[in-house]
Amino acid sequence: MFGLRTKLVIIVMCNLIAAAKASSQLTVSLYNDAEIPRSTLQRAEEVAGRIYLQAGITIEWQDGTGPLSSEKIADSSEGAGSSVTLRIVSRPRTLSGEDFGIAFVGDDGRPQQADVFFASIEHFRETSSASISAILGHVMAHELGHLLLGQKSHSETGIMQARWEGPQLRQLSMGALRFGKHESERIRNRLSNPNFPRPTAQTRSEGAEKVSVDLGFSGRVAVHRCDSRFDLNCGLRV
Repeated sequence: MFGLRTKLVIIVMCNLIAAAKASSQLTVSLYNDAEIPRSTLQRAEEVAGRIYLQAGITIEWQDGTGPLSSEKIADSSEGAGSSVTLRIVSRPRTLSGEDFGIAFVGDDGRPQQADVFFASIEHFRETSSASISAILGHVMAHELGHLLLGQKSHSETGIMQARWEGPQLRQLSMGALRFGKHESERIRNRLSNPNFPRPTAQTRSEGAEKVSVDLGFSGRVAVHRCDSRFDLNCGLRV
């Protein structure tokens, strides 16, 4: 048994090293509006970073400070190449308190920003064996995936599934929930494109219009919810 575990660890490490050598680069401007502890956020960044490293993508995290404004989005995208914006807020202003996150993608496929709702993650943590940083890291990876893959980016397997139930949560706890091969290739190809669409110089809220909205995931039993105001990809909620 020990020999098998050793082999598995070696295989995983080799895969991570190989991914790092052939890695695409993504810069994420992260705004901790919910003021969660730095240690929790750092572990969540490590979780999300591992998921993307397995897909051949290296994330460079940049700390955002102060309120997110259109000027800051414009400044972060200027000369940054492959860059996106992620906010962690306490709770949604107009969505259900059971939703974990939301991603805004323009009709032209241009990423705008993704929001993660920390209060929902804290509530869910009470009924999950996974750590709060592990759940947060997977939510961050999922919402960033919407920004990078564009509209209608939910999948039948892996990290981008629209329905998360027992098997998926067990994969999360084991660190085995990741991007599929084709998703990884799509993201790498997009990031290697010199014309990678940079974030638009405007901020979004849950009530924004003329934008495709991808709801994140939450809870044990998934139920789709749609809003006719948007070209909406429904996500997970309790």
